[in-house]
Amino acid sequence: MSTTEYARLFEGLIAPLSEQEFKATAWPAGLHISHEPKPGLAALLAQPELCDIESFCAIGNDGGIHINYTREERFRIELNADPAHAIEQFHAGNTIQILDLKTDEIRRWNRALDVALGLIPGTTLVNAFTSLRGKGIPWHWDSQEVFVVQVRGRKLWHVAPNDYVEWPTINGMPTQSPSREMAFQLKDPTRPILEPEQWRSVEMLPGSVMYMPRGYWHKVEQNLEESLHLVLQVRLPSWRDLFRFMLDNAPPLYDLDWRRPTSALSPDNLATMAPREFKERLESLERLAGGGALMAMAQQFSSIIDGGGLYKDIAPQMKY
Repeated sequence: MSTTEYARLFEGLIAPLSEQEFKATAWPAGLHISHEPKPGLAALLAQPELCDIESFCAIGNDGGIHINYTREERFRIELNADPAHAIEQFHAGNTIQILDLKTDEIRRWNRALDVALGLIPGTTLVNAFTSLRGKGIPWHWDSQEVFVVQVRGRKLWHVAPNDYVEWPTINGMPTQSPSREMAFQLKDPTRPILEPEQWRSVEMLPGSVMYMPRGYWHKVEQNLEESLHLVLQVRLPSWRDLFRFMLDNAPPLYDLDWRRPTSALSPDNLATMAPREFKERLESLERLAGGGALMAMAQQFSSIIDGGGLYKDIAPQMKY
């Protein structure tokens, strides 16, 4: 498909807005909800893999099947369940979640969002949740930007803005004791994280789409009918993401000079040698970013995720 065709597919998701209108009014930090008819979603919603729980649990995926125990007094998640157990727990009323679905139609949508939103190829993933009528997943926020697409059934959501943290790097739930990583990001690390006191209620119908920015509070108050929804998940890259990826994947950082132990980090030298060597390391990282190396890192990232994608089309292969 061409870039124009991917853009047209993306506009089928955000109708009645155009891509330009969506980016001006909602992307990336605003809430967008649409119940307008969306013919462009027909093939996505009609996939046979989504027609019943047995087909759903047999769908190709790279993220595993997980069980959200929404019927127990204390919510918990069981990771990497086998399909038969997941089907059993679905019929017991719990919510079944499958991450990173793999079908031809979903691969088409993955690429469409990557292209339309200007993301490194391989960024977009599609997850899915299904449940019988009844209570859904409780209050939480995600560390990604998400498009929720209702496939079948009716589902009542509560959503609310987040005044605890901006652009979180990890998911969050109400807690009296935030993790260390979460506390670093909170506006007030001493403040317990409580459920929202005010929210907007949204009833999602088949074909409804809701875009929620990263960190936006949400819960499924009630599955009004047997329900299945898709989550088209993206994560806008940050410099923190780049540095984490670079430290683990840039070949020069595995050179002997980086691996060799240094006496600069001994207690006697932390105030003298260490600052000088640290500055030298920063200068070497700065050199690493030049000469097309940032493009090379993007190429390496995309080749790990999806075999190269668009970066192979816009630049020659580069090496660090």
